[in-house]
Formats: sequence, C-alpha cells, structure tokens
Amino acid sequence: MRKLGVQVWPSPDVMEYMGAKDALCKVANLNIGLPDTMAYYTEADFAAGFKKTMAFQPRVIKQNRGSSGEGIWIIKLKGGNYCSAYGERSCTDDEMLDMMEANDNHAETHSVAEFVEFCVNGRTNKSGTWTSKGDGKYLEGGKAAGGQLVDQRFCPRIVEGELRYNMVVDALVGIIHKKPKEGGISAVSGTGSVYTFYGPEETKFKNLTDNFLKVDLEYIMPSLGLADEPVPLWWTTDFILASPEGTPAEQEKWIVGEFNCSCVGISKCLAAFCKDDKPNACYSDIAVEDLKEAQRYGDLMGCKALSILDMVQNPVSVSSITKVATDNLGLKKQPPNPKYKTALAQIYVRCQPYGGSDKSSNGHRYDSIPFANGMISVGMSCQLIHYTHQEHSAFFNVCRNFDAIIVRCNPGQIKADGGDQGKFDDGMRAMRKLGVQVWPSPDVMEFMGAKDALCKVANLSIGLPDTLAYYTEADFAAGFKKTMAFQPRVIKQNRGSSGEGIWIIKLKAGNYCQSYGERSCTDDEVLEMMEANDNHGETHTVAEFVEFCVNGRTGKSGNWTSKGVGKYLEGGKAAGGQLVDQRFCPRIVEGELRYNMVVDALVGIIHKKPKEGGISAVSGTGSIYTFYGPEEPKFKSLTENFLKRDLEYIMPSLGLAEEPVPLWWTTDFILASPEGTPADQEKWIVGEFNCSCVGISTCLAAFCRDDAPNACYSDISVENLREAQRYGDLMGKKARAILNMATGRGLGARCPGVNRIAFLMEGETTMSAHGRCIGWTDCDLTDTGKMQAFEAGKMLRDECFCFDIVFTSVLRRCIRTAWCAMQECDSFAMPVINSWRLNDQHMGKLEGATWAEAMAGFESARAKCKESSFYNVAPPAVDQSDPRHPLNNRLYKHVPKMALPASESLCATVNRVLPFFHDTISPCVMAGKSVMVCAPGAALAAMCMQLEGLSESDVTSMQMMSPGALLVYEVDPSLNVLNKYVLRK
Repeated sequence: MRKLGVQVWPSPDVMEYMGAKDALCKVANLNIGLPDTMAYYTEADFAAGFKKTMAFQPRVIKQNRGSSGEGIWIIKLKGGNYCSAYGERSCTDDEMLDMMEANDNHAETHSVAEFVEFCVNGRTNKSGTWTSKGDGKYLEGGKAAGGQLVDQRFCPRIVEGELRYNMVVDALVGIIHKKPKEGGISAVSGTGSVYTFYGPEETKFKNLTDNFLKVDLEYIMPSLGLADEPVPLWWTTDFILASPEGTPAEQEKWIVGEFNCSCVGISKCLAAFCKDDKPNACYSDIAVEDLKEAQRYGDLMGCKALSILDMVQNPVSVSSITKVATDNLGLKKQPPNPKYKTALAQIYVRCQPYGGSDKSSNGHRYDSIPFANGMISVGMSCQLIHYTHQEHSAFFNVCRNFDAIIVRCNPGQIKADGGDQGKFDDGMRAMRKLGVQVWPSPDVMEFMGAKDALCKVANLSIGLPDTLAYYTEADFAAGFKKTMAFQPRVIKQNRGSSGEGIWIIKLKAGNYCQSYGERSCTDDEVLEMMEANDNHGETHTVAEFVEFCVNGRTGKSGNWTSKGVGKYLEGGKAAGGQLVDQRFCPRIVEGELRYNMVVDALVGIIHKKPKEGGISAVSGTGSIYTFYGPEEPKFKSLTENFLKRDLEYIMPSLGLAEEPVPLWWTTDFILASPEGTPADQEKWIVGEFNCSCVGISTCLAAFCRDDAPNACYSDISVENLREAQRYGDLMGKKARAILNMATGRGLGARCPGVNRIAFLMEGETTMSAHGRCIGWTDCDLTDTGKMQAFEAGKMLRDECFCFDIVFTSVLRRCIRTAWCAMQECDSFAMPVINSWRLNDQHMGKLEGATWAEAMAGFESARAKCKESSFYNVAPPAVDQSDPRHPLNNRLYKHVPKMALPASESLCATVNRVLPFFHDTISPCVMAGKSVMVCAPGAALAAMCMQLEGLSESDVTSMQMMSPGALLVYEVDPSLNVLNKYVLRK
C-alpha cells in the first residue's frame, strides 16, 4: 500500500523502527537523547560491551520485544567497585549484579556470566535460577528478527518518576507523570505507581517541552531512518530525568526512555472494552466528560490527518484556504523532501472577466508556472495559492509555514477584488518579521517603484546628480520654476503606469538661463509638453501645469487632453504623493534600454525606440523593440557599470539594505551623454526600476482575452516556454541561494560530525585554451579561466561555504583561481598555503606539446616499458639544463634537488601529493576545519584516490574535472567519506 502511495498510519516500518529499543541509539545526539547509549545484536558484542559499561557505572539493559517493562533491567555492581574512567577495566564473569526488572520491580542477584547467558540463551544450567516472568533469549533471531539489547546509563532520578507525552502527530495533548511505588524504580501500570495528569502547557516541564517540540521533533523521523514517513497520528514518548539533583528546572535534561506508536490506546475510552465482569461493554458506557475529551483527540487527529494527506502532494497544508484555481496545468511534482518550502501568492479578481487581465483560464496568473517550476527544479517546493480578503487571517496563518512567498499580485487587483492593499502589505511585513522571505516585499515594491528612487541613486554611476523630488505644493512650485528656467525637464508622477503622468517639458520661448538658480520661471511663461503614455502634446502656462499637478482639473488649470487627472501630490509623501524632477536627456528619442534581471543576473536587454516624432517608447505607441542577449558588446560599458559597480549599492541606497535584490525585475535606462560620445564612455541613467509583478513576455499566449477566452499554459509555444523556463530555473537557483544565506542552511553549512573538503579545479589557462599540455609550466589564467573561478566562488557563497584554510600549488594559475573564488564568496581571512607537492604531473619534454602530440608521446613511452596502463608511464624527461626543469625555476629553490622531477608518471605524482595530504591537509580536516584545495587535475585525482580507496586503473580512467569545477567530499572525523557531490552552476 505504501508503494502504491496509500498512507498507512503507522506503517510497519514506523512501528518497527520507533518501537525498537535501538531507536534510543539513533536519537542519542538529540537534546532528548543520551550520547552513551549502545545497541548489541550479537552475543560477542553484548558480552564485551556490557562488561565494559557495567564496570564503569550502573546501567539499564533493555530488550526489544517485551512490553510493560518485561526484560528491562536496572543493574548495579553488588561490590560497587566501579572504575573511574570508561574502558579502564571490564567486569569478570563472576562479579555479582544487583538487578531489578521494570515490569514488576522484583529484584534478582546474578553473576555477570549468568546474566549474559540468560539474555542470550535463556534458562540453562549456566544461567542460574531466575524468578523473572520472562524467558530471556533477547538476541534470538538476530537483528533482522528484532533481536537486540540496548545498554544505557542508569539515571537514578527515575525513582522520582517518568513523564509520558501524549502526541497527536506534532501536537502535545497531555502529560502524565508516572511515579513508581515507594522502593520501586519502574512506574509500569499495576505496580502501585501514582499517575498525575497535566495539560500540554504545564510550566514545570517547559524546558523539556520546548526542546522536544521546537528543537528535536523535526529530526526524530529522519534520525530513525524514516525521513519519508510522517510522525505517527497517535503516539507517546516516555522521558526520564537525567540531570543530577539540584539542577534548575530550566536546565534539566530529560531523555527518551521509549517511543510507542503501536496501537496506543485512548484511556478515556476504557469503559467501552469487554472483560469478564463487563462482557457487553460498548461505546455508550463511556462517560460524557470522557467522551468529550476523547473526541477532542479524535478531531485533532482528523485535522492532522488531513494535513498529512495535503502534504503528500503539498509540503505545506493549504486546506484552510479556498482553492481558487481549477487545475495546476504544467506544474511539476513537488519534491518529497524539499530543501525549502515556497509559495507563489496570486489574486483572482472575482468581479472582472477572466479574474483579471493577467489570468489563464484555470485562474492562475499566466506566467506562474515557470516561476514555480524553477523553484521545484532546484529541490524546493512551490505551491500556488490565492489571496481572498475574506480569508485574510487564514491566508497568513498558512504563509507563516513557508520559507518564502513569491508575490505575484498585480497592483490594484487586491483593491479591485474588494480587499485592502495596505492590510495585505502589513500581513507580508509581518511574515518578514517572522523570518519568512517575501519576494518582493511591500517595502521593496514601494521604495524601488517610487519615482524618488531616482534621487536616492543619483550619485551612483547610473544616476543623474541633478534629480530632485517634491512632496509638497510649495516645494514643487519653487523647485520646478527654478529647474525649468535652466534647462528642459522631465517631471514624473509616482502613481501612474505605462508613462501616464510623465511629462517631457520645454520652454516654448527657449529662454533658458546660463546657470542654475540665476532665475525662476514666471507663472505666465508657456510650456510645450509631451506625455509619455501616448506621446500626445499639450501647451500650458507654468501656473496651469502646477495647478494640474497639485489640484487636477480646475478653473485655474486650463483645458487638458491628457487621460490622467493630475493631483500627483494628493495624500502627501506617506500615501505616495510625489513628483520627481529630472534633466531631460534629448537622446531619449534614440530609445531606452530595458535590462531584465533575475536577482543579480542580467538575462536580456530590450532596446525600445519610440515612434518617429515621439519621445516615449511605451508599448502601444508604435515603438520598435529590439532584443539583445546579456553579453551585447555595444552596451558593455553600461552593463559593467550597472552589474559590477552599482548593483551592490542599489538596495542600501534605497533604504533596503536588509532586503535581497528582487527575484525578477527590470531597470530602464536613458542615454544621458551628448552625441559623439564614444560608446565606452557613454553615461546611461536609470529612468525607473520595476519589480511589481513584472511579467514574462514569452508566456503572454497563456492569458485570457476576448479572442482567446480559454487561453492556458499549453498555448505557449515550445520555444517560448523553453525561454520562460530558463528564466524560471535561474530564479530557482537564485532563490535557493537567498534562502541559504538567510538561514545558513546551504550545503556548506557546518554540521557536527561532518567535515568538508572542497576540491577546486584550476581555471582555463593561456596554454590549455590552445590545447597545450601544461604540467609545471607557470602560465596564467585566461579571462575565461578567471570567470570560471568567479563562478565557482559564487556557487560556494550561495551554498554558505566558509573555509578555515585553503591549499594550492605554487603555480600562479592555481593561486589566481583560488583568490578569484575567495573574492567572490567573500572569504579573505583564512590562511592560504602554497605547496609544490600540489603541482600538476610533470610532463617532461611533452610540456607545451599539443594533446595529440602528448598522447603519441605517452603511447611511445608505454610501448618501451611494456606497461598495460599509463599509471606507471612517465613522459620523456627533460635535461637539467632545460628551462622546463624545476631546478631552473626560483619557485623551487627551497625544495631538495633530489625531489624535483624531470618528468613524472601518474604514480610518481600520487606519491608526491599524498605525503602532503596526509601530513598537512588531513589533520586540518580531521580537526573539524573546512578546507578548500585548489590544484591541477592530477593532484586532485591523487587525493580522490586516497579518500575513496580507488585503484590504479580507477585513477587512470577517472574523468578529468572541467576547469573551475568544484567537487566536495563530506567526511567523518576519521576521513571516511559520507557523501560527495559536484557543485554546478
């Protein structure tokens, strides 16, 4: 059934793994575990291990198959002669044990040998006489049949009682304190124990409750090898107090005694089960009060079960909000164990045709699927949800369970649906305070979209210093009259879209003053104006323009043909009332550039040229659009200024230093330089930023309109869909990197017991680019090689790698690769160790040869020495007088002459590299340091050979790492490989 996708609660595996006593070993390193917990599956391991632990301290030995405490033994040495350090000695067979069995607290005395015999073989002539109700034979059948014994330190405060936590999935519903009868140790039912019942909020157990529910619970199932199973529907955990007396309550350590999910009963229903004195017991025998409490548990189980079923397809339950879309056409399957959980929030305008002008026929926004699939493609989940204002609280209760929310609600649509945009924005701000990423957040949309953003970036390379912002009538009237008297201006309102309220203005008389501030315009001076939304012209006096901007159409504003209503300052600064005043750049008639961005990556450039005679290139005005790739050379100067100089300062300049650059956004640029300026000196300035629900134009075929009322995802052409998904996949990678940095949960995040060593292959060199063998030749990186190193650094940064020490060869190509990578991942403080032992294989006379010449040389050398593989074959050696011999290079003046090769086989290279690996690199890794090694391929292959135990033939046939590639090994403190993976762009 589980393989068919049917949920089973609890599944056989859950019952087996949670119920097995060795579960205590698997959670030993959690807050609720005891690190010195051991499991035995064979007689030899049990005899040796128990004798060693028993000699050190009192123990609890737990069999796996019993119930109600049968086969759980609390054991002390009768002689009390414990050693002072673990492993100092082992018990002898004849030492005597004082023992108590937890099922009924009865006591027995046996020798060590008798106890081992009973546990292994049961009652025999070697086991002595036992009063236990059990039969022993706890290891019978071996591990596969559940034969096991768990050996745990005895916690003497068990006499004060255990705590049983009653759980409905992840919800604590009650706590029972079970205190054993005086003189006893176990609180099993029927032994005279005293049970005290507490609610889930009991303050005296707050420390345990917080550690269990908030810290450990999410790791229990993975620790038990059950990562793909939900926490049981109805289960219990018994805890024992492990701290010494006198420990403050908030510092007490409680440890798991056992988990139980195998048909746990609801005690409130006990009146309904048949027994000899009640053979007809039934449901109606349960008291009303008890039934109410039992049904409370049942109702909670129902809610949790619904959530689990919802999470089978959706990692976060969204059952509490209305499902608006009719289907999820095109959406990939959610990953079973997502790295992060994201949602894409949309709004369906119920009073508008098709749900709004940006919807597909199924109710989703037309470009939502590439966004969501991009998240899924990098191992994150992405669920498509809709906001309805009637479910405001439920919607944001759902949102708090995601790691990130992608907001795709077009401006004005929430209000059009009857909702409150401000209330929605405040809800998203609350998510940010909870640590949930919101892309873009309301503040990012507001501050980047506001026209006064141009003032805040005025002093960057992409800004124009004489850019002013006005928020009041007085400031606008005075400021505009002064700037207008000096030169043609562009006045931009804040609230409009598609160029509405953006005015290009000139003095009709052309009587500009020579210097700024020399004069101000009078109210009656005449202005020639063009509005950017449709390039229509108007003529007005200064006073009429000011009146229209402030108060709209009035008796003082004259007659306007604009589609807008003016009133650009209405509501003041807090409500977005503002005007920006910027120098007019006459070369705007040559067109604007739109840079399409995925976070910090440029994915395309659009040149938008206005219709002849027009100034604005807004869509629908006859403009001509030309599309370029991100590497277009004619815009190289702008691209480099924008991406390499200004981009990192944009968010701080806008007051958004704590926010990431938007996931999908655009910047429009205007050419500000005079005609004749060389292309590499041109100054392009920002016209506006846009991050408020920017569309993916290649998906436009999927939105409904009158001539395509059933438009959907499948209407997008294959070519357009491929391009849209390319953007989406890049968004996914960037989004994961943002979350990694926000949470510190990238692949490089520190993890106890897991040490990392990253191998970085040198970048492309001036010789390898031309197919030449390099060896020990000290050539440099090409520009491509440097970019490969920078990309490697970005991947390390995005996955939260932070190195304690870096090793490279003495060759400049390796040193530069390492430094370029470290520069990009913001790692500068660690030491960098260069060693000649990490050099490439010395190619002798073949250094500088083409690869074809080198292969022929190796084949000839192999034939001469009659070797079957290349592992022991060295190329022809150079003479000591040859410049290629290391003796003639000052880099090696401190290396013993006898150690410097004239040529090397791969075997000799391995023998040169490994001593440095063993003596210098390995101790750093084993000490818990995060290590990067940047070296040529042969040196890296030698270390891979050592880590993985590869044979000579394996190394010879190893696929060489590509330039700038990153191979990461995760190892334990003894250098055993736990995992390995390649970081890919």
